[in-house]
Amino acid sequence: MNILIRIIVISIFPVLVSSCGDGGSYPSSGTEEPSGGSTTGDKENNNSDGTYDSGTNSESGNAGSQTGSNSNDYDGDGIADIDNNCPYTPNPDQENSDAFGTGDACESVSTGNFSASQRLSEIPPGTALDLGKYSCKDRLADGEGEKFGCWTNTDYSRINYDPYNHRILLFGGGHGATGQTSIDAFDLKSEELDWQYLYSSMSCEEVTVGDIDSKGFHRLSGHPVARHTYDMSVIAPVNGKAHLLLLSTEGFAGRCHQYNTLIKSVARFPLEDNSMKWNYGREWKRLPWYYAASAEYDPVSGMIIIIGRGANSSAGGMWVYDPDADDIVAFTPIAYEGYENALAYYPPTQSMYLFERSDPVKIRHITLNRGDWSKSTSTLLSPSGDLPNRKGKAIGLAYNQDLKVFGGPVIDNKFYSYNPISNKWTSSLMHIDSTKVDDIGDTVFSIFEYDPVNRIYIFMALPKGASGQSKRTWAYRQSHN
Repeated sequence: MNILIRIIVISIFPVLVSSCGDGGSYPSSGTEEPSGGSTTGDKENNNSDGTYDSGTNSESGNAGSQTGSNSNDYDGDGIADIDNNCPYTPNPDQENSDAFGTGDACESVSTGNFSASQRLSEIPPGTALDLGKYSCKDRLADGEGEKFGCWTNTDYSRINYDPYNHRILLFGGGHGATGQTSIDAFDLKSEELDWQYLYSSMSCEEVTVGDIDSKGFHRLSGHPVARHTYDMSVIAPVNGKAHLLLLSTEGFAGRCHQYNTLIKSVARFPLEDNSMKWNYGREWKRLPWYYAASAEYDPVSGMIIIIGRGANSSAGGMWVYDPDADDIVAFTPIAYEGYENALAYYPPTQSMYLFERSDPVKIRHITLNRGDWSKSTSTLLSPSGDLPNRKGKAIGLAYNQDLKVFGGPVIDNKFYSYNPISNKWTSSLMHIDSTKVDDIGDTVFSIFEYDPVNRIYIFMALPKGASGQSKRTWAYRQSHN
């Protein structure tokens, strides 16, 4: 899961459409839910042609080795990368106030020059502020919202905090859901605090045509085909420029797109210019990971880590993807269970945690060996406390840099939080600040993020028994105790 978007501070089939949520295009087989349960990975691997083979874990033939773009002193601060406690951010003083091993410069998301919102800054600890019903139909002309079923763009998808523009981004749709091609953004710089499209979506009529490039985008507009993004959307630098990357290859039929799409490339949306133009990586024979795997950016290596099944529902494991080279530099079998999990980076220990969609939630500590990826490990933990039970739903959580915990999910108006240091879950009943509703309910899929400027969580939730069109956006400030 791309919980931590950018930890470091750097200047730089035709089918019968069915519902599969709360409520693109070449043939591709598959079902919404894969078969099987747990796995420890296998020896299958993916080289640059996108096909599986056996043998080495990287294209170069050096099993498990890292072939990324690091130099001996990447950030130029005079401290060699091997000895640097924050190798991608200049910190010659190497300050490490909490003694966890990661430099202070790497333990916070850059808040840039953005100011706190007066409305959000006034939220008391332990309080969830109602920011309104998620409305999309009134923002689309000529009944397009109803045709598209625009409210389904949250189904099996996630949101990402964009630290370059201080906003929350959402791209979704896919199987049984909307065929929209736009990005929805929640602008945290505006006191209006509402959702607005960054650019206009293609119309339902245009999407229906299905003139799709084999990389997985509409030739007419250059927009990506709609898809469930699961935990496979990541914000990361690509050759020094920040992008939103879509690594999910779901692309199944839905509203207005009654066809399947075989997505053969990683879609990339630039965040540091106003072009609003998507670009696409190399065309693979087939991307190796399963569409409902989990991905997260690793700021230490500059790589994106993907954990889950293989594209053909094989055992899978862990892939290391270099966004600069648009290539897979390593693959190694690693223990995990299921799909639609959440992968999150934890700055204090420079490691990752995999939150598995199970009842209750299971957690694995992923220790990354960046010198030899094949030696990375996955350890199943036994946390104490009040463990959340999402009853088969996606987890939905985010890293809180101030408290050094993972916040989320929300279940029955209770806010859950996991502390990796104490290996303990806690929960607390949220106070509801709303003039419209008296029930928050549960978080919607993985629509959950943390805003480091206002020090609050932003999420969508749906009361029990309510229709998918009743979801609301909330802001919550976590208590320190």
